[in-house]
Amino acid sequence: MKILVVDDIIDITEFLQEMLEPEHDVHIESDPHAALDSCKRSHFNLVITDYNMPSMNGQILADALAEHSPKTKVVFLTGIYDTSSICSVNESVIAILRKPLRWAELNRTLEKVRNAIS
Repeated sequence: MKILVVDDIIDITEFLQEMLEPEHDVHIESDPHAALDSCKRSHFNLVITDYNMPSMNGQILADALAEHSPKTKVVFLTGIYDTSSICSVNESVIAILRKPLRWAELNRTLEKVRNAIS
């Protein structure tokens, strides 16, 4: 599966890349505008993005991705404790995962994406 990880904290993107790369083709971006450009140049099955970023939040990124790449699935990562404040009408958003990330949750989400793209 081809995955793009987007977070303004580069350590998070590099850590996720290191953990996911043995099984997946993982690319990273620390800027959501650059991530959107990457998605315009190449197809990703999944974008894992931080929800709160300074220049563009995850919802705006997901909405822009839906226009250019409607089959790409999106997972939000957030440090917000109460995720009920994050609601997306965008059908490509398949999960909202809280930081610190739990690997079991991420693995269940990856399985969901695999099933959706099969």
